[in-house]
Amino acid sequence: SGGTTAWAALAPVCERGSGVPAAHTRPSRACPVRVTQRAWVYTQSGEVKVFPLKIPVRMGGGAAVTFEGGRGAPYEAMEPQLATARYERSQVWGIDCAESLEWRGWEPGGEYVRSLVVKNVSTKSLKVKYKLPATKYFSMEFPEPIKLSPGMSATVDVTFRPVKREQYDDFIEFTVPGGTFDVKICAALPVVSVEVPPSLDFGYGAAKETHDRHFAFTNSGELAVDFEWKVNAPFTFMPRVGRLEPGHSATVLATFAPLDASVNVANAVCMLDGGLYSAATKVTGIGKYPYVRLSDSDIDFGEVIVGRTVEQEVRLVNQSVVGVSYTVERTAAEHDHVYRVGGPGLVQGPGQVPEQARGHRGRLAAESNEVIKVSFTPAMTGTFTSESFRFVTQGGNVATLHLRGTAVGPVVTLSTSALQFGSIAVGATATKVLYIENASDVSAHWQIDAECLGTFGLDRDRGVIAPCSSSHVTLTFAPVEAANYHRRLMVVLRDRAPLALDCVGTCYTDKRRPAPMFQSHVQDYRARCTAGILAPGQPPGEAARVPDEEEVTAQAAGELTTSAAFTSLFFPDPLLAMALDARDVDFGACSRLRLSEYKVVTVTNTSAQKLTVFWGGQDQLQAGDTSAAAAAAAAT
Repeated sequence: SGGTTAWAALAPVCERGSGVPAAHTRPSRACPVRVTQRAWVYTQSGEVKVFPLKIPVRMGGGAAVTFEGGRGAPYEAMEPQLATARYERSQVWGIDCAESLEWRGWEPGGEYVRSLVVKNVSTKSLKVKYKLPATKYFSMEFPEPIKLSPGMSATVDVTFRPVKREQYDDFIEFTVPGGTFDVKICAALPVVSVEVPPSLDFGYGAAKETHDRHFAFTNSGELAVDFEWKVNAPFTFMPRVGRLEPGHSATVLATFAPLDASVNVANAVCMLDGGLYSAATKVTGIGKYPYVRLSDSDIDFGEVIVGRTVEQEVRLVNQSVVGVSYTVERTAAEHDHVYRVGGPGLVQGPGQVPEQARGHRGRLAAESNEVIKVSFTPAMTGTFTSESFRFVTQGGNVATLHLRGTAVGPVVTLSTSALQFGSIAVGATATKVLYIENASDVSAHWQIDAECLGTFGLDRDRGVIAPCSSSHVTLTFAPVEAANYHRRLMVVLRDRAPLALDCVGTCYTDKRRPAPMFQSHVQDYRARCTAGILAPGQPPGEAARVPDEEEVTAQAAGELTTSAAFTSLFFPDPLLAMALDARDVDFGACSRLRLSEYKVVTVTNTSAQKLTVFWGGQDQLQAGDTSAAAAAAAAT
């Protein structure tokens, strides 16, 4: 007052009587300032006065300090900006010491000592006195004055002797030149406390499925605690019980398993030490029914060649706002193992799941879709297969996928269905080339059911044709007697019906020359026998009716059917006039030192006419024999 400049204790202490601060420090950033309701102010006369202050809560580079009843003067705040009791003591009286002493982790009957350091931070010597605490549980040495030079410190020991487990509070009063201050002393009880999240939200969840969340809670107290979580269905916590040491954390697996579409809210209570203490977390979740569908519920693979695998794709769409798990199941327990959906193994019908079955399972996120691969691998030519698969969710939603396809063999054709060798003399040979064409994109395995060194010989009797290519076989006509010759050779194919090849030729000598025979004669003969005009082996007479063109065409078309082709492999031709009781003769293991046992082959004339029979074929030791029988004979 009266024009005297005054500086608050928040500013650096100035020299007595100077009236100006010793230094000013600008803070690095604006921050809140907390001050007491009074301030000590030095005047030019050296007196210390107390004025109530009104200071702005937030200070920047500078602020105005206004004294009640006086005028405001701007000043710059200095560090530290939080004015505490310890800071006030150091600025006003030049004494620095802790604001309080606290004991923790104590037990009744013990003795615990803590030290209080008192330091002179002023530029002059100070004399410090203290009073003993009022309670008997805190004790100190007899209070004697302590003289501290500038920068010196003294240590005061305080002994705590508890007798009960309860809270203890007291204070030590210090007297310095110009005033007094208190240092609080207390012994707090051990704190039992855990920190849990205030809430746990599962959001939307599919009904009848389990949804997981993890969260952690911490023992923030001073004692180890035994905990037990209690929460109502459809929520569960694991682990439910346990023990947690001070400062440690534990992770809890929380699960939400809604049974229907509903809103679920529960309080999960963490009971501590048998219920003496507790903490709670709010748990929420909403159950929703999922809905999944297929972009295409019916897939037709059409005709697929055996040995190939054809894949198609279908999308499984989740139209709900919740993620959903699904499982693929077959609707039939027995199946041909030609369809696969999603994975290498599928779960079959209920109660029919083998141990090795690995059902394709997946999960769709909310409002998403997944590409499901469907494959068809046919196993047998000429079969039609239809199966159904179900995409089942735990909530009861089912989407059914129907599959169908037909297995076909490779497209293999012969360059001709008949080879006409013409007329040749005994001892001469005639050759023809047969081309076997594969028009498929898979390899074709073929074999001709005939011996390589027969009357109609083969340069090879089996092979493999690459995709979309052809192979050829050279046939040799080598007759040994003057006669007309006809033989039907069957070309056997893997995964396809056999193909028939008719070979026709005539052999003559100077003394005997049969009339030439052609394929048309063979077709007319078969047509007469099929129409009942002639019996097998019966020569046509003058009165015999000539079959018309329709009968010949019908007979030729009937011989090309699949059933007729397969029948000719296992049964003799019913239109032949003779029959053998065995097609193969096996002599077993033979010694080269003696003759083997003989075998009997019976030749039967099934017609009403007299027949002349002779053995034919080529020399089995001649070069070029590539038949399997000749190779085996050469090996032995």
